[in-house]
Amino acid sequence: MEKFDGRKTYLFQLGGQTIGHISVIASEDGSLYLSNFAIDPKYQGKGYARTFIELLRDKVKDAPRFEAATHPDNLKALHLYESLGFKIIGREENYRGIGQPRLILEKDNK
Repeated sequence: MEKFDGRKTYLFQLGGQTIGHISVIASEDGSLYLSNFAIDPKYQGKGYARTFIELLRDKVKDAPRFEAATHPDNLKALHLYESLGFKIIGREENYRGIGQPRLILEKDNK
């Protein structure tokens, strides 16, 4: 089990080739924000994203909660997060000042 503080970025590899990445940012309360999650389009729809999130959750079982954000039109990401138990808890129209909306998601890690 790994303890987080600050930020870590993980690369996902298959057969020595990087097929995706995710950044994990720790909050003061130990919650983890999942950021910059991407899978190479050639490998999407094959279950790798789900596997990577589940491996990450197993690695950091002491985190009380996971948080994420996705564009409302990114239905693939939204479906993935919801199928993993994430719930939409809000919407920000100008997410972090980037001028685009994001749905804010959360999942208790219990």
